[in-house]
Amino acid sequence: MDSYQPNIYTLGMQLKRDKWRLGLAVEMQEWSALEDELNNDTVKNNLGLEFDDIVIPRIGAEYYLNDTFTLTGGVAFEESPLANDVNPEVNYLDADRTVIGLGMSATFDHVYGLKHPLRLDFGYQYHLMEEREFQIVSSQPTALNNDVVETNGDVNVFAGSISMQF
Repeated sequence: MDSYQPNIYTLGMQLKRDKWRLGLAVEMQEWSALEDELNNDTVKNNLGLEFDDIVIPRIGAEYYLNDTFTLTGGVAFEESPLANDVNPEVNYLDADRTVIGLGMSATFDHVYGLKHPLRLDFGYQYHLMEEREFQIVSSQPTALNNDVVETNGDVNVFAGSISMQF
C-alpha cells in the first residue's frame, strides 16, 4: 500500500503581484481504486481494508526578497484515505494531518565555472497528526487480533537541494 500511487486530479489558481505569489489548489486522490485492486488479489488477503477518495486543500505563498532570495510558505490538510479502523500495519499515512511548510530559495545567476544559474533550496515541514485508533489484525489464522493502537503526534521534516536551472 505504501508504494501505491493513486490517480490525482488537481485544480489550482495563482495570483501574482510584483514581489509575491499566492496559490490555491484542491487535489482529489482516487484511493478507492486500490480497494478494487486488493479485492481482486488472489495471493494476499486484504484483511478488509477500505479506502475513500480524498480531497486535499492547499494554500501557498511566495515572497521575493530580492533577485536572489525568495521565501515560501504553505498549509495543507491531508485526510487519510483509509476508511476503516482495521489495519495490519499502522503507518504515517493512516492519520489525518495538517502540514505547514516554510522555505527559502537562493538563485545565483553567475557562478564561476557554471553556464546556468545555480539554485539552493532549504525547507521545513511540520506535520500535526490527529488522534485515531486502529485495531491491529494479522493475516495469520492463529494470531490474536485484539490489539488497539493510537496514532497522533507530530513529524518534523527538513530538506535541502542544489539544482541547476537550464
